[in-house]
Amino acid sequence: MTNSISANTLFHFTPTKENLLSILNRRFYVRYSLEIFDTILDKGTSELVVPMTCFCDIPLSQIKNHTAAYGSYAIGLSKFWGIRNQVSPVHYVYPNSTTSEILKSLSDQLQLFFDIEDNKNESNENNYLSQLPNEVQRFVESHKTQENLKVAEKVLELQGQLAHFIRYLKPYEGKIYRNEKYSDEIQNFYEEREWRYVPPKELLKTIEVKDSYKSDFFKDPVKRRYINIKLATRLKLDFTPDDIRFIIVRHDYEIPKILDEIHEIYRSKATYDELRLLGTRLISLDQILQNI
Repeated sequence: MTNSISANTLFHFTPTKENLLSILNRRFYVRYSLEIFDTILDKGTSELVVPMTCFCDIPLSQIKNHTAAYGSYAIGLSKFWGIRNQVSPVHYVYPNSTTSEILKSLSDQLQLFFDIEDNKNESNENNYLSQLPNEVQRFVESHKTQENLKVAEKVLELQGQLAHFIRYLKPYEGKIYRNEKYSDEIQNFYEEREWRYVPPKELLKTIEVKDSYKSDFFKDPVKRRYINIKLATRLKLDFTPDDIRFIIVRHDYEIPKILDEIHEIYRSKATYDELRLLGTRLISLDQILQNI
């Protein structure tokens, strides 16, 4: 048997017991997150606030550093659940890498498309049209406009797809925004082995919430709370008791109380056997750090 460098479980860590119980009871809220894209975007647009729910596939034997940053409570769900719900691993990018240069080039070319089309062969085309009968000129202009609109619609579609793909990118390392400030130390994001769910723009449009905000809006605590509450009331990432592989609490002595809470939450949503199985999947961080 070979040792895997990743877990077969997607973990979501949180700092409090109350947060963990809320997830078990109400499922995952999708929340806006401040992401920094300075490796591929211009400085003026390098920060973007987008909705997501984040996970990691770090093996339990290696979670100590991760819990220090994100909290000692967690729920672990099967990767099959994640794949079924379009939770995807992020792509880590560093400045001047081949990946970042390709994406910069694609973004720049798409952005310049309309300017190029407006100026392309303008003088020659006007001279040519002026020599045609008026009826023919109107026909050509109409046909040209229709074709340009089709091309423009396709370019806008490609821009949207690229914008959504960028939301699955993360710097190889960088600072993190937390507790209303940027961290002083550079964090190695690559070690987080992040997976994330990012709702598509079409879905957000149907529930009437924005797919992005500027960073200044997010940094205002009152505005941030407002947009997250609005999003939480309209979109959740669901799971069933059968999807749960681990429930992690900080200390051993918390297990009996959490087990009572789990039974209360799932007594009308799970069978007796499912409740018993959930009890076997409850473990403390104390046990993990001491024995795994």
